[in-house]
Amino acid sequence: MEGSDLDWEQINTMVKPSLDPWIPTGSFMMVNTSGQQLGQKAHLLLSKLKENDTHCIDFHYFLSAKDGANSGLLNVYVKVNDGPLGKPIWNVSGMTTRSWNRAELAISTFWPNFYQVIFEAVTSGQSGYIAIDEVKIQGHPCTKSPHFRRLQNVEVNAGQNATFQCMANGQTTFSDKLWLQVKKN
Repeated sequence: MEGSDLDWEQINTMVKPSLDPWIPTGSFMMVNTSGQQLGQKAHLLLSKLKENDTHCIDFHYFLSAKDGANSGLLNVYVKVNDGPLGKPIWNVSGMTTRSWNRAELAISTFWPNFYQVIFEAVTSGQSGYIAIDEVKIQGHPCTKSPHFRRLQNVEVNAGQNATFQCMANGQTTFSDKLWLQVKKN
């Protein structure tokens, strides 16, 4: 993918054990940030989905770094209709977990749209590992995470804010009120 400097590696410590105690055990996808310059990226693209529904993306992530270092940043994007990458819908950084953590992301798309989930690891310039495992695309809404609402070209999750720029023409007075209404299709 354009903008990708590194590759995700498929690791299986059951077949090839690692002597590094900072690498998790099992079979998973990983980016080794050790020896990499600050800001290098690795993209892992899931298959494109075209369904008129809400899906739940369920996955586990693992961040590990030696001696309190920052392994980097893990972003998740939803690319709609081969459009621009936009802003991440979820990310985690600076936190060494040293254990597997679970995340659920609710994604909605409506015909004729299709979308693609992209995992991005961004290096911090320090030694560490960023890993994901057990990525599942479920054909139903998430059980714990509220779903996103698409407002114009912005996806907003419950509890998040969206910023829009509006322009009004004409004469107004101090007592005039401007109401913003979302048109539902």
